[in-house]
This record gives sequence, C-alpha cells and structure tokens, in this order.
Amino acid sequence: MVRGWSPVLVSAALVVMAGCAAAQQQQQQAAPLTADEVFSMVTRALQQELLPAVRELASRVESLDNRLTLLDSRVTELTDHIVRGGQSQREDVRGSQPAGSGTGGTPGPARSAGGPFTVSRPDTEQQSPAEQQSPAEQQSPADGRQFRDCSDLPASSKSGRYLLLQGGGGQQPAAVGFCDMDTAGGNWTVIQRRDATQRGQHFNLGWSDYRQGFGHLLAEFWWGLDNVWRLTSSHDRQYELRVELEEFNGTQAYAQYQNFHISSEQDGFRLALTNYTGNAGDGLSNNAGRMFSTVGRDRDAWSSGSCADEHQAGWWYASCGLSNLNGQHGAGGTPHPAGLWWVTFSRWSSLRRTEMKIRPA
Repeated sequence: MVRGWSPVLVSAALVVMAGCAAAQQQQQQAAPLTADEVFSMVTRALQQELLPAVRELASRVESLDNRLTLLDSRVTELTDHIVRGGQSQREDVRGSQPAGSGTGGTPGPARSAGGPFTVSRPDTEQQSPAEQQSPAEQQSPADGRQFRDCSDLPASSKSGRYLLLQGGGGQQPAAVGFCDMDTAGGNWTVIQRRDATQRGQHFNLGWSDYRQGFGHLLAEFWWGLDNVWRLTSSHDRQYELRVELEEFNGTQAYAQYQNFHISSEQDGFRLALTNYTGNAGDGLSNNAGRMFSTVGRDRDAWSSGSCADEHQAGWWYASCGLSNLNGQHGAGGTPHPAGLWWVTFSRWSSLRRTEMKIRPA
C-alpha cells in the first residue's frame, strides 16, 4: 500500500487504472477517448468506491450527535443538582452567623435563598444565564422558569430543543424535548416525527427502545413512552393530541383528540383519548384502551397473530387498527402492510411525513 493512502483511495485508484487500461485496449478498435469521457469514467469510479464510506460516516455522525444531545441533558441536570447542594451548604453556614452579619462580622446586604436553574435554548440561541430562585419557585412549574412542557415557554420562544421537567417538580427526571411553537397556536411538545426525506432511523425496535425513546430530535424520533407517561399522568393538566399527516403528493391533513394520556409501564402504557376532530379521518379512536405492543411483546387483540410483527412497528394495536405511524417508509407512497399509513386518509399507502404532538387543552 502506498504510504499515507487510505484503503478507500487505493481501491478507487485501482478502479481508475483498470478503466484506463481497458480504454487503451479499445483505442485500436475505436476513436481515442476525449478528456470529458476520461473525466466521466474517473468520476463514476470514485463515486462507486467512496459513496458507501460517506454513507457510513454520515450514519455514525448522526448517532454521535444524538448521544451528545442526551449527554448535554444529563450534564445540565447534574450541574443543577450540584449547584443546589452547594447553595444549601452556604445557607447553612450563613444561618449559623449572627443575624445581619456578613462573612467578616460586619453588616451585609440582604440575600435571597435558592440556586440557579439552567434550561436548554433552541439551537439558534445561546444558553440562557442562570436565574436566582427561591426554594418555592424551584418546585413551581408555573413560574415560567422551569418548563414542564412546551406550553410553559415564554410567548416569544422559538421552535427547538428545550429541557423539560415533565412531572413539574424538581424531583422529576428531566428530558430534552422538541417544542413546536408555530403550528396551530404553538406550545406543542412533539412526541414523534417521521420524514421520508430524512429516513435512516429504524423503527421496528423492541420494548425498551420504545420505553426510553430513540432517534434524533431534529430528524426522525420517538420521544419515549416513559416521557409521555410522566407528562400526561399529572392531575392538573389535560392534554390534547394532534397528529399531522402528509402524502408524497403534498396533500396534508390532521387529526386531533382530547383527554389524551397513557398509563404507566405496569399497565402497558395503555392509550386513552376522546373526541376526534380534523380532516384526516379518525384513525386512532379504535385503538383507545389498548396497551402498547412491540416486536417481542404482543399485547394486541389479534388472537391468532401479532400486529407488531405483521406491521413491523411498535404501536397501540387493536386487531390491528387503522393507523401504523411507526411503520416502514414506502417508496413514493407504495401500499404495504408494514408501511407508514393512516387508513382513513391515505388507505394503506405509505405517508411521506407525520408528526404527533401534545399540549394542555
């Protein structure tokens, strides 16, 4: 191997040399190759050798970006915990000093208790500075500083990724979520997105994947059943669900439901919703009351088979229902049992794009 050359470049060079040798043999029987013809041969050879490597690299970069997003969320949560702990220790020290004294025994300025809480801003903005809060404020999601869901964001907020507390209290685990602040009044927390132009995320996955969530928040993703359960299980907020659909010809439709929530994992993340409205047709009410099913965990109403295996997706299947939004992308909307469809809108033809999003009603 030539020193400093990668295996891919060596392979490409060998292909080019072979092509040129073949061209020289043909010169005795045909007219000499032009410069454009030689350039075209070289280009095709390089594309043939390099394209698989480029695709593999893009896949690894996307996977790394997704891991960095999760790491950023965990670092933010850990930093907040450490700062609060340090703040509590400083308050204990101050509490042992005479009233009205500073660190040197002289009168000091009045000081409020509490620590900072930092949230993730959209990708187009820098992270906000920490804000001082009282202990009561740290437990209150309604103060506009801690965001239980995207409806708590300030009115001027842009669509993007934010750190959400889900359950509304400082003891609840935080998760990075995508907020749609533009569609139908905004304030939507997006829980699923499919897009044929950004395909690459595999959706025929098992129970633990659907419970934890997977994918990339700026492309295709499933936010996670645990996250949705924590968000919708609170008693002080009732959520509505909006399902947006788009065919390959550009036709769009939506279905909207009230009283949306899912139960805990112990109950199979059972689906609840009522009162369909929209123009896509009701493709989900028939699935209400059903547990979530995945490959390897069949909880549908089909006694002689598995809807998750038949349709190659995780979903709230009845037997098997009128929707399959976690199915496989079809080529240009091709009908397929394992496709991405909403029967009352597109029959069994695969859709180009879907989004599922929720907000307090």
